[in-house]
Amino acid sequence: MNKPKKTFTFARLSSDFYKEYPQSKYPEIERKLERPYLVLLVKIKGLDFAIPLRSKIKHSNAFFTKRNIDGTYRGLDYSKTVVVTKTNYIDMSKVFIRNDEYKLLTNRSKIVLSRFSKYVESYIQSQNSPSNNDFYRKDYSFSTLQYFHKELGITLTS
Repeated sequence: MNKPKKTFTFARLSSDFYKEYPQSKYPEIERKLERPYLVLLVKIKGLDFAIPLRSKIKHSNAFFTKRNIDGTYRGLDYSKTVVVTKTNYIDMSKVFIRNDEYKLLTNRSKIVLSRFSKYVESYIQSQNSPSNNDFYRKDYSFSTLQYFHKELGITLTS
């Protein structure tokens, strides 16, 4: 009997990743000194993405798993997603996710992937259509996808 295909893989970004993407040059990439972010690894359009799980999301470019008392949300933050270009950027050790979040995310995996795909497509469209840039600038001004235009096939023209 074949094992069912695992929909999601949870991991962390390695210290190698953070060395190659220093905060001074990539300020929008999420980082915590005391512990690395847990990320969900997904493959879309032949690219590997790492979507961070965050506990204080204040915008709608995300998949929410829980509302916090202060009005912020827990969940997957699409705006802080990075493209994983090397296998050594992934650390599979010491990965822990709350059981309720894990169940919600795995039960809604198709929705998560569909919404994330739309987010990426919309970002690419906004960058490839200079006439739309002003409209989308607010939605994507803090997106970490800005650091991965080459991988996304975006060529900006002045």
